[in-house]
Amino acid sequence: LGNGCIGVSFRTSLKQDVLLVRVRSAMIKARFFAPIIAATVIDDLDDVWKKEWRYYPFEEAGVNAPSVRFDAWLDHVLEVRTEPISLDDLVIETDHMVLPYKFQQADGTTIDSLVRFYLLLGGVDGDQGLVMHGPHLIMDAKPIMRLLDFILQHVVDPTSGPGIGEWGEEWRNLPVGALTATGGARDDWDTRGVALQKEIMGVRVSAVPSLTLEPSRPTITNAGAMHRVRETIDEATSREIMAQLKERGFSVTYLFDAAIAMSVLNSVKDSGGSISEDAHITIDPAIIGQDRFRVPQYNHVGQLATGVCFAPIKILAKDMEGKPTACEQLIHMMEVIKEQYLCLVSNPNLAHLNAADKGGRNTDGFLRFVLGRRTSANTNIGRVEDVIKTDHEVVKPLSLAIGHRLSWKQP
Repeated sequence: LGNGCIGVSFRTSLKQDVLLVRVRSAMIKARFFAPIIAATVIDDLDDVWKKEWRYYPFEEAGVNAPSVRFDAWLDHVLEVRTEPISLDDLVIETDHMVLPYKFQQADGTTIDSLVRFYLLLGGVDGDQGLVMHGPHLIMDAKPIMRLLDFILQHVVDPTSGPGIGEWGEEWRNLPVGALTATGGARDDWDTRGVALQKEIMGVRVSAVPSLTLEPSRPTITNAGAMHRVRETIDEATSREIMAQLKERGFSVTYLFDAAIAMSVLNSVKDSGGSISEDAHITIDPAIIGQDRFRVPQYNHVGQLATGVCFAPIKILAKDMEGKPTACEQLIHMMEVIKEQYLCLVSNPNLAHLNAADKGGRNTDGFLRFVLGRRTSANTNIGRVEDVIKTDHEVVKPLSLAIGHRLSWKQP
């Protein structure tokens, strides 16, 4: 459905040659504990929509792989960039690259490779950066941030963390599916799970469509083109917003959803659109991370498999009007939105809805439904500092950049 690009910029006290050696060493360690970064995808001969992951170990268990194999993989998977380019510009450039990459193994054979890392040396203002590019199938934001932290922690101290085990056994660290990672099928799926599924479908097939903005062009004339706008709220304002949200028990997600809904409503009014009594704005998909549902044994750096939960958040037009001030109106909307999120996450079957909706049944139809909707989506990845926790004396993270490219039937 899409390809992802996530990177972090940082400053380091290490010299560039030392940094490069440590990053290459960290990549080898990352391959052992998160071997999916070296896997590829092969076609299913019977179904064009089905593909299989295939991982090729360096060597059989108990046999020492020659260093030439490590070097060949590293030379492919890690590209060093030395020109003065910002992290954002590197992400924009990488976002336009089409997967897969081609990888020539040490024995001369060529396979498809779905992941590449970019190490930025001497970027703008002398900052460094590390970017991962790959399929969204394994690139939810939080797990990739944990992987970047895993690599940077090794850069800070190569002796930290667990040691590499026996090559040939690293495939055991490949990720499991979303159902297994969250503890398996729920005992109450046939009751609470099916009820939640029907409730969500009822919102999506409502006879009253969501108010939305009409695009100026009905068809895409330049498929694959992306536009990236970056707005940063200053530190003082950010601190005040976060304090106000925390005081009222709200999250940034609720604020963004409410702001999007109010913006759409105001735009519809400004354009002369009609607002019926049962009008609503539905944020769909609202994106909910699966981390809260994972069982401990699968909450590790190697569990790189998309597991986000998609569900609609419906805000009635009547809940967006009637309060004396815009601030009071926004707070009321966030209360409505919060109630829906709490209801969703209180149902453990939420983690399995995607599998139930897409599991081998009309994948083409599902994608047409999702991609045919003219709705905004936002994602709250939380505090970067809570995930990337390197020693600032050696590696100090500065910024995070995320890109995404839709790849479904597009060039």
